[in-house]
Amino acid sequence: MSQIHNERSGQQTATLLPTIDLISKMVALCIGFIYVSGFLITSLNDFRYGFSEMNPFRPRILAAGGWFLLFCAVPFELIRLLLKHPVWKPDIPAWYKAVPLIFFYFSETCFLTLWAGVPFAFDDDHLPKVVTTEMIVVLVILSTVLISLVVFLEKIPKRVKAALTFAVAAYLVWLDCDQLFRKKLFEFTALQLWFFAFGAIALIELKSRQWKFQLGYWPRGVVLYLAGLTAFATIYYPHLKASYGGGAPIPIQVTFASASPVFPGQQMNCLLVDETDSAFYLTGKNETHATLVPKSSVVMVRFSDGSEPSIFSAKTK
Repeated sequence: MSQIHNERSGQQTATLLPTIDLISKMVALCIGFIYVSGFLITSLNDFRYGFSEMNPFRPRILAAGGWFLLFCAVPFELIRLLLKHPVWKPDIPAWYKAVPLIFFYFSETCFLTLWAGVPFAFDDDHLPKVVTTEMIVVLVILSTVLISLVVFLEKIPKRVKAALTFAVAAYLVWLDCDQLFRKKLFEFTALQLWFFAFGAIALIELKSRQWKFQLGYWPRGVVLYLAGLTAFATIYYPHLKASYGGGAPIPIQVTFASASPVFPGQQMNCLLVDETDSAFYLTGKNETHATLVPKSSVVMVRFSDGSEPSIFSAKTK
């Protein structure tokens, strides 16, 4: 009996050791991905203000890399799960199969963007403060169209459903691009654009190579990684609130010392971009470069809500 028990224990150990080794390698790879990505993201964000990341061992680096990993993993996993849906098994053209894929993916990403207002700071100054008649008419029309589609979905020809689905998806992408790149407004649509773009990339990757790690695919993987990281670092990370490990500047109120070489004894409104052990990196609203202010020149810093209209302007005492 003891010999049989020893043989079983040896077999379990032989099976368990490769699994533990694989898990440890995957954890190390994930940590390395988070750190490298976070360092590149924070560095690119600091370059926007004219300085570079000084300390390579800061918690914000891991936070930035973690957010990037989450933004990549969520659309990838959603597409992977939707591709397992039974609708893909019937022998019909892929264009018809893509209709439920787009519909469910869009619905799921809309639900995710509803919570994006918590960690992200959006440009909402232009939004209407009251509900207008035009807004009510548009909502009624959209609701009527959606209800009609649901009621008569089975009666609509597949070609018509596919054409309408792709037309609506293309229109939404165009609206998202217009808001983000032409109007320079960061809204919920910016996150929807990320889900559209990365969802398409995930779909191509999964359908083209079934997500098998092969050496022949590494150039394409590196290009996609650098493109996604650059987009995240320059568009999304600067609007991620600092309280969640993001790069959004913090509105503060600085009181300078009487012996300060600049603005002696004055109180200023500004934005805190970064901080070191000996200095603050400060900037003004809509400015592209930060100013290094030694902490010895500052006697008090108050974290405000940024509601003051004047930025980097003297305030009366």
